Amino acid sequence: MANRIVVPKAVTEAWMSMYGDNFGDTYKDLVEDQQMKDIEGEMGVWLRASLPEFANMTSIDGIEGLGLSVEARIALYGYGLMPVYRLELADAKRFTETVARIEKRAGKTLAKRKIDDVELWQFSDDKATVLFGPIGQFLVMTVAPVDADEARLKAQLGLTMPESSLAKTGGLEALDKQYGYDGHLSGYVDIRGLAQRLSGRNQDDNAVITAFGGEIPKLSDACASELDSITQKFPRMVFGTTDFSAKHLKFNGMVEMEQALATSMQKLSAPIPGADSTDPMMFRMALSVDLPETVRFLGGVADSIAAEPFQCEELADLNASAAEMKQNLANPGLAMAGAMTAIHLGVRTLKVEPGASMPSELSAFATLGSTSPVMLWGFAQQGVPALAKVQISTDGKIVALPADALPLPMPLELKAIMTDKSFGVATSDIADASFTAAATMPANKDGTILRYGISGDIFKLIAANMPEADVDAEADADGDEAKAKAKAKETEDARKMLTSMGEHLDQVDVRLGLTDKGIVFSEEVTLK
Repeated sequence: MANRIVVPKAVTEAWMSMYGDNFGDTYKDLVEDQQMKDIEGEMGVWLRASLPEFANMTSIDGIEGLGLSVEARIALYGYGLMPVYRLELADAKRFTETVARIEKRAGKTLAKRKIDDVELWQFSDDKATVLFGPIGQFLVMTVAPVDADEARLKAQLGLTMPESSLAKTGGLEALDKQYGYDGHLSGYVDIRGLAQRLSGRNQDDNAVITAFGGEIPKLSDACASELDSITQKFPRMVFGTTDFSAKHLKFNGMVEMEQALATSMQKLSAPIPGADSTDPMMFRMALSVDLPETVRFLGGVADSIAAEPFQCEELADLNASAAEMKQNLANPGLAMAGAMTAIHLGVRTLKVEPGASMPSELSAFATLGSTSPVMLWGFAQQGVPALAKVQISTDGKIVALPADALPLPMPLELKAIMTDKSFGVATSDIADASFTAAATMPANKDGTILRYGISGDIFKLIAANMPEADVDAEADADGDEAKAKAKAKETEDARKMLTSMGEHLDQVDVRLGLTDKGIVFSEEVTLK
């Protein structure tokens, strides 16, 4: 994972401002937190000593004061099974001064280790050593087995360069071009390669596993072959930003899949009513599934396993699970459930007064995708007598529902709509045009199986309903006034941060879908 193009300072500042001015205080207060004090050993000492410096990383000036670069190039990758992180420095001397401040708070100095002409800090336990420090213009941090030899450490730290690299081959540029990533952050996880490294087939990886107290898997040839066959069906996960600016962030990813499997799974989604709706909502949730296709797909998987059961002992449970799944898929209730293919819920406004058990205001809609909306309406009429005389047809016309239509604990005026493929209910204050759009089925499904979103208003609602801390009552309960005051401050800091997020955040929209290439996911965030 790396960035080929640095994020401008103004963009970083815009996104950091979302959390408010007091965000850094959270780290400073953690120093006095009892749970933090209870962390024993070297880890506890150095963590507590470092927290004030973490607090500096919540502002542009603070980051630069640590010697780090705000407009930094970064990279996170694996050297075998061990992680390596590289971050561009603005001033190596200032970073050294930062470490000195941490040592002063800890009352001790970090051990140092010289490798070639580079001197790094390190701390170790009986299994691992952590090495970090400036190498050239970068801060490099890594973990290695405590008994790792110098040749390995030099290669891991980048002091000995590999014969081939993503930089030389242009691998990251090729990934960005293939998926439309903008270069601000992108990367991948080699699922198949990772599985092979963890399965005992590489001597260097086995040495790392053993060094950390792990047991080297002893796979038979059949197990190795079957494991590779499974991971070949989804060999890699890729991800990256496609837009990163001061008000807009879009992040996409995909679990790449074997072509035949991806094509089969693509059929499992169903059209979602109002799938393309962009009306602002405090909360939105949409789900879809083509149940008959899902039953056929899972049945096919079960039949495939039954025809050629796994020979590997470690995978034997999958044989039994496949047989059980095949039996469950024969449940006749699944055929009835298949009448509902999608649901789309949107909450435009929600108000809850502090201390109240019920909302004082609600504006929302719920629409269902269905192969037989008339049947769903019939079930509703049978279950709610007040609906028995309501006439509604599949012509897409909105019909008002009687006041006692639904047994809700708060009074709401409701209306309904039905088309030949959907049915919906909404509060009367949802505009007819918006309600109709939310019930309109798209001409073609786009593969989405899950969509959810929130607006900044939901953080404001949470902040407004956080209980006020009663310092006197808390102090009386456990006899510790200082602890009670600290808890009250923690609550107030959380309220301020949530309020700030509510004031800065516009919308978050997250989607998960199925395509002929694999499982895709995306997150789009906009600021006000």
